[in-house]
Amino acid sequence: MSSYKIKELEALSGIKAHTIRIWEKRYDLLQPERSDSKIRSYNEEQLKRLLNISVLYNAGWKISKIAALTDTEIRQNAEHLSSDNQTKNAVVTLFIEALIAYDHVKFERILDRAIEKEGFESVYRYYLLPFLKKIGILWIVNTITPSQEHFISNIIRQKLIVAIDRLPHSTSEHVQYLLLTPSGEYHEIGLLYYCFALKKAGYNVMYLGVDVPKDSLIKTITETKTENIVISMVSGKDKNQTHDLLKDIRENSSVPIYVGGAHIESIPLPKLSDLNYINKLITV
Repeated sequence: MSSYKIKELEALSGIKAHTIRIWEKRYDLLQPERSDSKIRSYNEEQLKRLLNISVLYNAGWKISKIAALTDTEIRQNAEHLSSDNQTKNAVVTLFIEALIAYDHVKFERILDRAIEKEGFESVYRYYLLPFLKKIGILWIVNTITPSQEHFISNIIRQKLIVAIDRLPHSTSEHVQYLLLTPSGEYHEIGLLYYCFALKKAGYNVMYLGVDVPKDSLIKTITETKTENIVISMVSGKDKNQTHDLLKDIRENSSVPIYVGGAHIESIPLPKLSDLNYINKLITV
């Protein structure tokens, strides 16, 4: 079972470490283990309990009232609250709990409910993106397994594909946007969202998918006569490799390039003509 430090609980729940300590002392809400040097550590069950508590607390419940509930009552009230009075914090928090518990049914139920109420575009921007950033925290502290990340990612991927498939086809006869991730990049969720947003706007989008070799990309650009290129990069490639890739594409094509993803956001872009961040094209 994974172990979490109090700062990790703070990052995942949004409850300050100082507040968590007070709740432990006054209400016995959590029972951390302590090392010889008095450092607190928390198991998965305690994290899930705190996540549900945070949903109720942020909705205005008094902590004394929450402390009087059983674990089951806390969990049921938290999910009921997210259904009746949906907030970003509540939904994201319950997503994290479902991830930790491998509860795909709960995750899909909450996600479907949010999509039905607000539409996929809003759900992606206001719920899924913050949730995916929280997953990044879990990766950093080494408390999430590849299977957990994969089962959640595949649910989101499936929902995106369904949402894309429901959109009408473009009336344009020309490929307006060519979408891909470069060789060695397998993260697809961001790219699928770009595809959804562009197709929803009425553009003719060709989706090449992930791990596209550079030579194949350059050949496809020429053969399709695409008007724009969209590249998503999440994993941490070397900055120089990324710059070299973009320079090679520019040397072989003059069409505008739009780039996005966590890796792109973490490095400066090379000074190339018609190279832009994806948020200049669509709202992310």
